[in-house]
Amino acid sequence: MSKIVESPYLLSKSEIESELKTHLRKLCVGIGPRMPGSHAHHRAADYIREIFQNAGLDLTEHKNPYIDWQHTATTLTLPHGEKLVAFGNPYSPACDIAAPLIALCSLAELEEAELNGRIALLYGELSKEAIIPTGYKIYQIPGHQYFNQLLQEKAPAALLTVNLRHPVAEDIIQDWDLQIPSATIPAETGYVLLRHLGAEIHLCIEAQSVTSHITNLIGNRSGSNKKRIVLMAHYDTKIHTPGAVDNGSGTAVMLTLANLFKHQSLNTGLEFVIFPDEEYYGLGDLSYIEHRGNTLGDILVAINVDGAGYVLGTNSISAMSAKDEFVKKVEGLVQPFPGLVWVDPWPQSNHSTFAMRGVPSIAFSSTGAWEIAHTPYDTIDKINLAKLREVVELVMQIINHLQDK
Repeated sequence: MSKIVESPYLLSKSEIESELKTHLRKLCVGIGPRMPGSHAHHRAADYIREIFQNAGLDLTEHKNPYIDWQHTATTLTLPHGEKLVAFGNPYSPACDIAAPLIALCSLAELEEAELNGRIALLYGELSKEAIIPTGYKIYQIPGHQYFNQLLQEKAPAALLTVNLRHPVAEDIIQDWDLQIPSATIPAETGYVLLRHLGAEIHLCIEAQSVTSHITNLIGNRSGSNKKRIVLMAHYDTKIHTPGAVDNGSGTAVMLTLANLFKHQSLNTGLEFVIFPDEEYYGLGDLSYIEHRGNTLGDILVAINVDGAGYVLGTNSISAMSAKDEFVKKVEGLVQPFPGLVWVDPWPQSNHSTFAMRGVPSIAFSSTGAWEIAHTPYDTIDKINLAKLREVVELVMQIINHLQDK
């Protein structure tokens, strides 16, 4: 059985790092935050498309309708006219509401509360983490769905959620199926509002939802047999962040690998899948299954890179739905990379779409990366290019190992 044919295109370590840096700068500085459906998101898709085409990949695209949520301003005003800091949540309807304020900090309080006609301030247990949207397609958390159901049933006039990750921005609610105006507030605003319970406060959110679309970008390099290796990342970000670690890094790895295999002869083909909306709804994953679900049995392994290369973290790897023999082989390939550690399987990314359907899957990330993920601090200076290059090298070794399998 033939291995990958060496080619003059194979790059040195410094050249690989230089290419990774080029892609990161384009995505995270030249384009910036890439919320699904936005103009910046489409620019990122154009860039990925160009790199794939220049790498000689056969390009397939899955387009799906999506919302481009455009936010102008949010104002929150106390009865005596003092304005407080607040940020409209992604996909919140516009509103101009004055209503009495009620505060809740536990699920039990939410179950008992009468919220109709009131603005509900949620803190404590109810705002400790971002809530998974009702229609999210990759994975679900049962408690989150119950929370969303309660809010729908109780129909408050509006919601204010306290961000407990001070001073970092964190949108607690981001759900277009929850048609309740909502905004996230910093802790300082929460302190003030708790002194005005029962008072009529004024919330105004200026925003609109514009019809748009998202695009799965799939680049194929055929092998001599029908088997393939799926390599994936997502190119979207949360609204407030340039998304270097999450997930400019993964996209940069995929684009670099596409070029590294530009002139390679393969037994087992490569399928590069760049997903468009992992951060919000995962509709790209559903679209992939609709179009390619009948070929999942041809996938030897699905490899996802999401959150790798964090400068203060340690690169991590985990395996799901994989046989022990394969995991042991990968463990052997990992040994020359002492800066990379094995971690428990985690579901919060695109690899779950494959692993939950029985496809052997590997996920690369970084320990500690989620401390800055989804925040304005997730900038390219938070990426260690040498760490990211090691992910590229290890993925190449896994691909090489599987060429005669």
